[in-house]
Amino acid sequence: GLTGLGLDGCGNVRTEGLCTVSGLTALTNLDIGANFNVTTEVLRAVSGLTALTTLSLDRCSNVSTEGLCTVSRLTALTHLDLGANSNVTTEVLRAVSGLSALTTLSLYYCYNVSTENPRRYRPCGTGIGS
Repeated sequence: GLTGLGLDGCGNVRTEGLCTVSGLTALTNLDIGANFNVTTEVLRAVSGLTALTTLSLDRCSNVSTEGLCTVSRLTALTHLDLGANSNVTTEVLRAVSGLSALTTLSLYYCYNVSTENPRRYRPCGTGIGS
């Protein structure tokens, strides 16, 4: 089956169409960044793609904090791009900190993340950045 799908910037793909990716269970790489139609509903559908190792959600401004937290169900993720999302908060970081396979987390232009000590999310030397 299909293992990679790039829809970055495909604004003509509506929410309903994006939700159909949930049927692509062999996907390991999904890029749906820069798309206003990526919503919490879409991320709920994507959160069932347990084979995903790479997920790009950069510049998806219509996703709620709750929706971003559903990404924490994707335990095989090694690369996650949440850049330029105003709804990335400390709550989202807490949720994704449990992704033990995660080696790369992109948070560029995520201004709503608290400046509290990042060690609070993961013990030093494990997971992200180790």
